[in-house]
Amino acid sequence: MPKKINNIHDKFFKEVIADKQNAIDFLKAFLPSELLDLLDINSINNEKTSFTAPSLEEVFSDAIINCKLLASEEEIYISILLEHKSIKEENTPFQLLSYLAHGYQEQLKNKVKLKIIVPFIFYHGKSKWELKRIPQFFDHIPKTIIKYVPDFETIFVNIKQMPDNQIMNMMNTFLSTSLLLQKYSNNPKELIEQFKRIINTFSNLTNRNFLVTLIVYFLQITEIEESNFIELLNDSPLNIKNEIMSTYDLIEKKGIEKGYQTRY
Repeated sequence: MPKKINNIHDKFFKEVIADKQNAIDFLKAFLPSELLDLLDINSINNEKTSFTAPSLEEVFSDAIINCKLLASEEEIYISILLEHKSIKEENTPFQLLSYLAHGYQEQLKNKVKLKIIVPFIFYHGKSKWELKRIPQFFDHIPKTIIKYVPDFETIFVNIKQMPDNQIMNMMNTFLSTSLLLQKYSNNPKELIEQFKRIINTFSNLTNRNFLVTLIVYFLQITEIEESNFIELLNDSPLNIKNEIMSTYDLIEKKGIEKGYQTRY
């Protein structure tokens, strides 16, 4: 997938979780319960940093969330790595190992109190993908030697495997709509059909700025013509149609390549 398209996905995802409530709902939906139960989820902060070394920039884009533990003042990093590859790469666990090493080295270099980095891969590429752990690459080696091989847990979410209804049933309308758009982001034809389905949910958005974010992303990844976009709205309630068209006109006036701004 071209880097420009990857940047579009990165900006959109980071804009989604830049809103604190969206980030909380995202983590509640996807973190393992054994981890979630240990976190003061309302303490999260979006860190203005990255652990992606220059050598890994073509592999990962990351969003770092800082969170306190419930039982103490200790904090951890939840590093959400955005993976857009249309073709799965078997060597990703080794790339992830390099990423984690760089993250800890950065903390040591900055002489700060070390925080655990929890790796979280969010994947929405075309291919089916079950993420392997590093020891699985050495199944032919005696088990007594495998203990010397690096091994760690990774939270892996493949949004393509998540049923549409499960996504749409999330209480957070903006988050559910965003995830559905990302699920079909590399299938423009299906994405347009899904957009017809979710138009009516826009009336539930409490922050109207989110409407701009959603429509900008949709227009960028589909490159749909104006006449076709208007046609999509034909069966929508008049108030929703008018608001979407007003948003569309605003986007066209300001230019579709607008930047995304973090909110917390």
